[in-house]
Amino acid sequence: MPPSTATWAPLSGVRRESETSMDKPSSFHFFVGASACFNITTTNHHRYLHVLNITKISSGSNNTYVMSGSPVKSSRKRSQDNYTPKIITTVGQKPACLVNASVTYVGNDQIYAFGGFDQYTDEVYNHVLKLNLVARQWSLVDNYGDIPGVRMGHTANLWEGDKLLVYGGENEHRAYLSDVIIFDLKTAHWTQPELNGPAPRGRARHSAVIHDNKLFVLGGMTGHDSYVLDDVCYLDLKTWTWSRTWRFVPRYDHSSWVWGGKIWVFGGLGEDMERTSEVWWLDFRNSPAFEAGSTYGPEDRAYSSSRYQGYSSSQTVQPTTGSTGYAANSSSVQVNPPSHMINRNPPVAPGSISSLKFISSPDLPTQALGTHFHVFSSGCLLDFVTPASVISSFETSLSALDLDTLRWSKLADGKDLFNPSYRWHYCAMNEDGTQAWLLGCPTEPPANGGNPNSEEYLSDVLPIDLRKLGLLGN
Repeated sequence: MPPSTATWAPLSGVRRESETSMDKPSSFHFFVGASACFNITTTNHHRYLHVLNITKISSGSNNTYVMSGSPVKSSRKRSQDNYTPKIITTVGQKPACLVNASVTYVGNDQIYAFGGFDQYTDEVYNHVLKLNLVARQWSLVDNYGDIPGVRMGHTANLWEGDKLLVYGGENEHRAYLSDVIIFDLKTAHWTQPELNGPAPRGRARHSAVIHDNKLFVLGGMTGHDSYVLDDVCYLDLKTWTWSRTWRFVPRYDHSSWVWGGKIWVFGGLGEDMERTSEVWWLDFRNSPAFEAGSTYGPEDRAYSSSRYQGYSSSQTVQPTTGSTGYAANSSSVQVNPPSHMINRNPPVAPGSISSLKFISSPDLPTQALGTHFHVFSSGCLLDFVTPASVISSFETSLSALDLDTLRWSKLADGKDLFNPSYRWHYCAMNEDGTQAWLLGCPTEPPANGGNPNSEEYLSDVLPIDLRKLGLLGN
């Protein structure tokens, strides 16, 4: 019996026996074609069971199925010409090779970098740097107002087209932050809104995404022993009110985005400190907790006013002044307790939670090899697998996970995109999903007698036109 087309179908009134448990997920194992294998896990606290229109295999397992091949998307058309992007070398006040900084494309051919720490000196920064892609020039931005303290591992999202919304991070004292600060790109002024509701735990190396006037914050690390967070919450940007916190998936150094009424999470590391190829998604459509304004109950109010017994939820740290001359604004610094004192049992996020783990596929990128950058475009998760010392150029690639069919495909071989003599540290993306920029540096000093310490700078940019690889944008 041939397999049928693979599509999602919500089945009303269908429930497995294991759905009587609110916390234990039920697992389904799927084999795609003859060479790709993955499994899907769906939580049991939602109303509908997501299944695939598939054909059951006669085997020892009651949960083994075959999926047909994915249909070809007519909206994706690749250029017939071979495409090799060209590296550009920048001038001006090039930043140090910053670790855990934020790098954001803000439109008008400009990229902004903020914070991070120097990989050689460990100095933590609160610099604001701007890269003009037309002039190929870096410059240090004079900024004013409520200037934030030094931080690393924060997020910076473009908001309303002319502002950067910065959340969280970690300062030089290893204290995790839970503040929100706004940088106006037009005036170069910082402001700090007054927030309401139960502030989430301070964190770093989390992910954040803006959707429907809400800043969704997912995962990250916190506590003196770097506990991995598994939560999701949002800040209502109309009322500046935090929602309550829900349980989702433990991740840090991951990527997240919103598409099709779902919050998606991919990559990063889990509690086992291993890089993962799992993709998780939370379907929040028709969920009042996500559609209505921010609400929280008595337990959340108590949590926000006295987060940990025996610990102050917000202890003031003396302001410090670094080499930038900017005084650190430490009013929102949180001193985090050991992880055993953290409440780890918030309710499961409302809606439908599912996960899918890829086992093998010809086009499946191996997360343990190379330097990966994960971004969203055109209904796909893009995975840039860039050169590293432990892999060959033939193992690099640009691959895409189609979020409709959940199938991987290779858009380009890495040898056509990436010069093996360069290392890339950041990826920035435009809101249209048509352009990406990798920022990094060469591994060897320039042959023309230039700066022999060029590896200490984000000196080079690789612009990639995704339209030439068949992606039409968001």
